[in-house]
Amino acid sequence: MELRHLRYFLAVAEHQGFRKAAQALRLSHPSLCEQIIDLEREIGARLFERTNHQVCLTEAGHTFLTGARKTLKCAFEAVQTAQQASRDYRGDLRIANVGLMCPSLLAHLIYAFRERFPTVEVSILQQNNFKSIEAVQQRADLGIGYLAAESTSPVGALKSWTIATAPIGVAVAATVEHNHRGGARLQDFAHEPFLIFDPKYAAGYVEWSRSIFLGTGFEPVKTISVDSAEAFFTLICAGVGVGLLSPLHFGGQSTGVLFRELSKSVGHFPLSLVWDAQRTSPLVNDFLAIARQVLPKPNGASMLNNHTLSLAAMSGV
Repeated sequence: MELRHLRYFLAVAEHQGFRKAAQALRLSHPSLCEQIIDLEREIGARLFERTNHQVCLTEAGHTFLTGARKTLKCAFEAVQTAQQASRDYRGDLRIANVGLMCPSLLAHLIYAFRERFPTVEVSILQQNNFKSIEAVQQRADLGIGYLAAESTSPVGALKSWTIATAPIGVAVAATVEHNHRGGARLQDFAHEPFLIFDPKYAAGYVEWSRSIFLGTGFEPVKTISVDSAEAFFTLICAGVGVGLLSPLHFGGQSTGVLFRELSKSVGHFPLSLVWDAQRTSPLVNDFLAIARQVLPKPNGASMLNNHTLSLAAMSGV
């Protein structure tokens, strides 16, 4: 016996007929009749007397009606209690951002999480690297950022999940003349200085960018070290240099900056969540569960396309 059987029974009793009850429940008349017959068979007693003009409760039906109402009321109250507990769920969730932030995607995840747990305080802390999960755990509950390929295999209690990938491209000033037709090549920027993040700010960025340069046989004419995202985008807007990025990095920083995707495949930028499975908290598990619900499922293509659509819709772009 399931709760739906009780709902069907109450509907027939209240409408004193199968057809009206079926209309109210948006079921077909034969289907409702079959469900009530199954219920009577399971109970072992007739619940309704059926005539050509009327459907009324039997003595057993009147008795069962009282219990059915109590059971459905208890189920409804249990749902309300669970929902209230969810709304009143309190605590602090600290997310360590490792390296250059991917603001739109992170905002999307936090927004979805706080819709479910509005009383939980969420904070973002800048973290240098993933090399010491103990250091991350001392400051935060989980981390998000670029995880080098050689670090993707779990070590001890460290767990990682690549939540998004995005194509690699070059960020240039929107006011600078470039050939925008088709995809770009790194050789198109042979005379441009490349802005490179200081490892103290964006751990892994130097290794990641160098691997792209080596993979394409490209050597920048000059590199300029920057120690913040603000300096990076400001210098690009000013035409001082260009930089390797993915669309995941843009968010609200894209004003005055043009992204040119590289035509030759040089891999993708992966974004990962990292946490310690042995020290994980209920809040971390809740955040991971919600992330699995709201993030698009990979279908063999880059996940970025789906993210771009959902994030643009959320921000009204």
